[in-house]
Amino acid sequence: MYPVTGTTTKLYITFPPKPQPILKAKLGNTILQTQRALRAYVAEHDAVSVPLRNQDDPYESNSDWKGCAFCVTHYPATHRHLTYGTVLNVLQGLWQCLYRDGRFTEVRFQVEDERWGTVGVGGLGLTPLGEDAIEVTGTARA
Repeated sequence: MYPVTGTTTKLYITFPPKPQPILKAKLGNTILQTQRALRAYVAEHDAVSVPLRNQDDPYESNSDWKGCAFCVTHYPATHRHLTYGTVLNVLQGLWQCLYRDGRFTEVRFQVEDERWGTVGVGGLGLTPLGEDAIEVTGTARA
């Protein structure tokens, strides 16, 4: 479990059995550029506490960036508590846990919010969700 500093978000990060390495520059670029685009959207629409709109769920990095991709989606689908601000927290946590700690490899993660429990699942890698199932350990609260 990885608590994202200064937030109510926790990440449960798992590494696939045979994780694919990601170039440091590609991993860093994907996280930073996705943060930049999302911060601009949040500022323009005052959307930090707004659940992801249907057209943004799953929330994905720009598909034009090659070598690394990010994706996160609501979980369970019936609960809509994954907000744009929480996605920013996820990106911050991945930056801290992966980039700054020198783990340049694909991961899957579960997103937990202090108030709502499990709110999302996602991945970062050559293919962000791939074929690996994400085992959810927490529960969502209505």
